[in-house]
Amino acid sequence: MRRILMAAALLVLLQESATYADRFVPLNLAQLVEQADQIVVGEAVIDEDFSVVRVSRVLKGKPAKKITTVNRVKSTRVFKNGDQGVFFLKQSGDGGVFTFHPRSYVPSKLLPQVEILLSMKKDPAPYVNLEKYPESENIVYMLGTLFSGFQVTCREFPELENAGWLKPYYEYVPWNDKSLVVLKGTVSKDNKAVVTIQSAPPKSPLAEFYRDNLAGFANRLNGVTGPYTLTVDARLPKRVGSLKTTEAIAYLRTRLTSTNPRVVAQAILALAKTRDLDSLDTVWKLVGHKDPSVHWAAEKFVASAKPIPLYEGFEADRALLRKTSVLNTKTVPVNASSPEACRAANRVFARVSFLFRTRAEVLKILGDPATVSDYGQAAGSDKSSPLVYRFDSGLGGLQYTLSFRNGKVYRVEADSLD
Repeated sequence: MRRILMAAALLVLLQESATYADRFVPLNLAQLVEQADQIVVGEAVIDEDFSVVRVSRVLKGKPAKKITTVNRVKSTRVFKNGDQGVFFLKQSGDGGVFTFHPRSYVPSKLLPQVEILLSMKKDPAPYVNLEKYPESENIVYMLGTLFSGFQVTCREFPELENAGWLKPYYEYVPWNDKSLVVLKGTVSKDNKAVVTIQSAPPKSPLAEFYRDNLAGFANRLNGVTGPYTLTVDARLPKRVGSLKTTEAIAYLRTRLTSTNPRVVAQAILALAKTRDLDSLDTVWKLVGHKDPSVHWAAEKFVASAKPIPLYEGFEADRALLRKTSVLNTKTVPVNASSPEACRAANRVFARVSFLFRTRAEVLKILGDPATVSDYGQAAGSDKSSPLVYRFDSGLGGLQYTLSFRNGKVYRVEADSLD
């Protein structure tokens, strides 16, 4: 009977543990490193009243020799008495330390990987050398974090620095919004978040995104008790350590062709964080990938990519697109594209992203291709047919062809007219 009871108790414990773990989104090592306020090497000690980590090394966070976690029951679902390894912990607003994920503890054998990820924060350059460091989802993830440009700081309540992750910023903020935003906040007497934009570009989507996010959880229930300042710097860094941003993005693009689906999925996510619109065409082809994680990441990327808005001076250039010069021929005069129209077309197609715009959006921006000049080609009646904008001076020029797939532009080609 005793064995039966013990077996039943063990089964219940395993079921509870499985249910507990299932409530969390899986995190890789790099995500644990990024989200933890404190990372220590040590040994777990659990008695009837407390769960304690005896610290032998502090990898991240405040110096400590012993850490008592605030929720013993929750901690015992993460580690057991005598476990030795790396502990990933968070700190609450009142100073308490707690485990925040079923993987808040990993065994000692993973310590070298954790050390690499922490070292990458200082200089990631050595770790993009594939001869020395094979590709991994953790290295790829960390590159996306380091080069995202979204540096968020809040001295009063550091936990608010994660406000851009409740709804990932790259899904809601235009990808070219690379500005500096400062918000001020506090908590009202009735425990409501009060957030104001102190400085930001006019009508900044980035500022509004963070204000809305903070309004949802920056209150006493989440440890926010008073005034704070949150700064969001969305400008891409020129380099991190000795690795240039252009080099990091080039490395991430090459990982899109990896045979490891987890690496590909993390590369898509990392390129979304860096808001790399130039990867759109490649990522588009990964939608429908046989691996669900790659398909999901690619689909999110395509849906989230915000085209670069029209530039200052665009209206003047749009008017010039239809400026013509009379070309005298042996039969009848021809209204050909003027030199000004050809130069304006070059500026428009160089500065405006047409990828993933709908047919209606393209026509609204550029107008009917048939009206460009007498050489213009009318738009086809089939919604999937390409739009061809021909800027021909009679002596040469350029032709731009916008091709559609699933109702959106997926390719823009420029051909010389001789």
